[in-house]
Amino acid sequence: MSRKKRSYKRGYVRTEEHAENWRASRLGHIVSSETRLKISLAQKGKKKMSDEAKEKIRTFQLGRGKSKEYRKKMSLARRGEDNPNWKGGWWRFPYTPEFNVKLRTKIKQRDNFVCQGCGCTERQYLKKHKKKLSVHHINYVKQDCNERNFITLCNTCNVRANGNRDYQYAYYTYLIEHVVYNKT
Repeated sequence: MSRKKRSYKRGYVRTEEHAENWRASRLGHIVSSETRLKISLAQKGKKKMSDEAKEKIRTFQLGRGKSKEYRKKMSLARRGEDNPNWKGGWWRFPYTPEFNVKLRTKIKQRDNFVCQGCGCTERQYLKKHKKKLSVHHINYVKQDCNERNFITLCNTCNVRANGNRDYQYAYYTYLIEHVVYNKT
């Protein structure tokens, strides 16, 4: 690290003794008895981990994510209100009856069965991920079933669309209005 980057040490002059100690520690030399005594005194009174505590940690880490039973147990324990990300079930508001297979197929046909985010076709996506393309609500309101509120996306683009909602809303609205419906 150069001196310019270490602005917090500007003006600091390392003594020759300090430089020698630093070099010795880097070379793996044996620590002096004085230093050992200082370390020993610093460690006095600190609690050491018991063998029982070490065993608990070891067994926890061994089972973590390894067995199906453990994953199932944790999955059941973190469902619904027990999940730290629980927001009161707001996502369970149902879609309207108009948002059905017929409407989704119509939107996909309008978009030529192509993801409007990345350009992959439904056939390519099915072959690679074994999933169909999805239909995304541009304004994030499940009850709004206007055809201009929908866009065809693959799962990856759909997840991305839920990240930066303001940007994605503006981008997909522009795509629908100017590209799909050919407005200038």
